[in-house]
Amino acid sequence: MNLTPQINPNEWVDRYGDALYGFALARVNNKQTAEDLVQDTFMAAVKSQKRFKGKSSEKTWLFGILKHKVIDHYRKHKALVSSKGDLWEMDNM
Repeated sequence: MNLTPQINPNEWVDRYGDALYGFALARVNNKQTAEDLVQDTFMAAVKSQKRFKGKSSEKTWLFGILKHKVIDHYRKHKALVSSKGDLWEMDNM
């Protein structure tokens, strides 16, 4: 008896792509960045699909991954801004 939930990555774009894109766009306010985050979400989900236990819906699982991708985006952006700010301050000393 197979208790592993069945997920189908081939259907993700059609089923969830627009909703994921809208979620990302509302948070990053940049079309290209939103598209990249959704693509990164799908790639991460494909890589980790064997760990999906079915404790949530496939859609909820994908949105959880995307939420973390958005957070990572802002962490990276904040670090980049901070380091550029530090460099600018050092240049003006």
